[in-house]
Amino acid sequence: NRGLVTVSSVLTGPSVTPKRMDSMSASLYEYLDKQGVQALVRIIQADDPFSGGVQLMTTYGLGTLVPNTVVVGASERAEAHAGFCRMLAEFHGAQRNALVIRYNPQRGFGAHRHIVVWWGGRKGNGALMVILSWLLSTSLEWRGSTVTVKMAVPTEAAAVGARANLESILHASRTGALAEVLVTGDRPFWELIRESSSTADLVFLGMAEPGADFEGYYAALQERTLGLPTTVFTLAAE
Repeated sequence: NRGLVTVSSVLTGPSVTPKRMDSMSASLYEYLDKQGVQALVRIIQADDPFSGGVQLMTTYGLGTLVPNTVVVGASERAEAHAGFCRMLAEFHGAQRNALVIRYNPQRGFGAHRHIVVWWGGRKGNGALMVILSWLLSTSLEWRGSTVTVKMAVPTEAAAVGARANLESILHASRTGALAEVLVTGDRPFWELIRESSSTADLVFLGMAEPGADFEGYYAALQERTLGLPTTVFTLAAE
C-alpha cells in the first residue's frame, strides 16, 4: 500500500521567478517534513491553476512511471467551475483517476473512525472507492476505523437481491468493509444521502463521466451535497 506522492502548486502571474519557485518549493518541503509526510514537491508556472494542473499531469513523470491519480481540492466558486471541469475532463481523457476533496472546515475529519462509501456498481468508481477507503483505514491516523459501503435502492424487494450481491462482492474483496442497503421509498435520493452520511468522518461519492454539460452537473452535485462531512468525489479512469 505504498506509492510515490508528489505535492504540487501552480504559480500564476507575471511576478513568478525561478527564485520564488525555489523558495516555495523549500517552504513546502519544510512543511511536509514537520507533518511527517514523505513526498516529492513540484512547483510549476502557468497562466491559470487549471491549465497548470493539466500541464503537470501531461509532463510529469519518468518514462513509464507517471501519476495515475490526481488529488485536487473542490472548486466551489461558480466563476471557476468552467476551467475546473475542463481540467477534470482532461484528467479523465488521459486515463488518470481524479479525486476531488471538499473539506468541511467545521468537522474536519472528525474522529477518524467511520468512512462511508456510496456504491453505484463494481466497475469504475465503486471498485476504486472501496480500494481507497481500505487503504486509508490501514493508515496510522485511521487505523481501526470502520468502512461502510452503502447502496440506495427504490424498494424493499430490490433491497433483498442488492444486499446479497453487495455482501458477496465485499466478502470477496477481503477489505473488511460492511454492507448496508437503504430503501429510498418516497424520500429524495440526496436527502437519504445526507441523512445516512451525517455521522461519518469521511464520505466517498462517485462522479459521472465528463459529458456535454459537465459544468452544470458539477454545480448541481456541489449544491445537492451541501452539509455533508468532508467528501471525496471520485472519478475513476476506467
